Amino acid sequence: MHRHGRRGRAREQAQVLMTLAAAECAGRDPVAWLKSHVFTCSGGHLYVIGECGSPQVSAKCPECGAAVGGQNHLLGPGNSLAVHLVQQLLEGGAE
Repeated sequence: MHRHGRRGRAREQAQVLMTLAAAECAGRDPVAWLKSHVFTCSGGHLYVIGECGSPQVSAKCPECGAAVGGQNHLLGPGNSLAVHLVQQLLEGGAE
C-alpha cells in the first residue's frame, strides 16, 4: 500500500534512515549516527555517507545530477549536513 502526501513520505524516509542507522551504528545511538552521516545535495536531496561520515569521493545525485560527496574529508560545494531535516523526518514533520 502506498502512502500519499508529505507526511507519508516523511514517515517512509524516517523508517529507511532508522533501519540504515541501526545496521551501521552497531549498538550506538542511531539518531546521533544519522545526524552525522546524512547530507543533502544542492538540490535538497538526501544521501548518506557511511563509515566515518566524511566524504572520500564525489558522485552525482541520482535525483537531480548535482555533485554529492567531496574529497579528502571535505564536502563539495552545495552539499551540507542534514541535521535539521533528519530531526524533522524523525518527528514526522518534514515539509
